[in-house]
Amino acid sequence: YAADDIRLYRENKMPAIGKKEALKLASSEKGSVRLAKKSVSLGAANLAYTTSTYTRNEGDKVIEKGNYLQIWKFKSGKWVIVLDIFKAIPHSDK
Repeated sequence: YAADDIRLYRENKMPAIGKKEALKLASSEKGSVRLAKKSVSLGAANLAYTTSTYTRNEGDKVIEKGNYLQIWKFKSGKWVIVLDIFKAIPHSDK
């Protein structure tokens, strides 16, 4: 669903600009991501956004939790992601 000019932001990493760089960054991430079933979405005409929480797992172990924001745009007859931000929630090992 990535637009050709997508901007992808991840914690402690340089932004990935463009589909090729975004796919490279996304494929380098550890584990699998599960998005929350509930999310907030709002759209108008050709622009929409979705925001909620996510959990990143390696097997059964949770390695990261956070919030995400995706901005979608209707381009060339389909919805594509133009901005994708995942922000980890700091955790304490106490």
